[in-house]
Amino acid sequence: TARYGMDAIIILDSRNRERLVTDELHDLLERLSPIARRLGCEAELAGVEEIIRRGASYQRQVAEQAAALRQRERDMKSILDNMPSLISYWGADLRNRFGNQAYHRWFHLPPGSLPGRHLRDVADPDRLASNEPRIQAALAGQPQTFEMALPPQPGREVHARIGGEPQRVRRRKP
Repeated sequence: TARYGMDAIIILDSRNRERLVTDELHDLLERLSPIARRLGCEAELAGVEEIIRRGASYQRQVAEQAAALRQRERDMKSILDNMPSLISYWGADLRNRFGNQAYHRWFHLPPGSLPGRHLRDVADPDRLASNEPRIQAALAGQPQTFEMALPPQPGREVHARIGGEPQRVRRRKP
């Protein structure tokens, strides 16, 4: 049986006493110490002890950072969804990774249905064909800005400025 605390896992030993897993691991390391000394691997065993010592705190920090990242993503999505402009992000494979609510409304798509769809499944084939050179240029790393009429909506004619900005990937030095 185990239950979780803030930084530790508590187990019940053979006598039904609560013990911290880290305490059990420290006991095990003490019993392994003479063997490690005989094998000449005391430094490795000390490394394991350091990992155990830092582990619970590290796991908590990772969980907190992940929660903060999820909150920032929700905040950014909320900001973009409440903008009246059509905003979308398409990957190098021409599949959508994000489209705000204005984008969904304009193309009569159910909310959240755009991610994963290919551009050819959303765009008008004629418009897509006429913009193919610009799309290929953006994929080749050349920023693109152009104007075009969007597909008509009842009672509305909209001309849009389209921007295709290649994603810059920072390369790490070897």
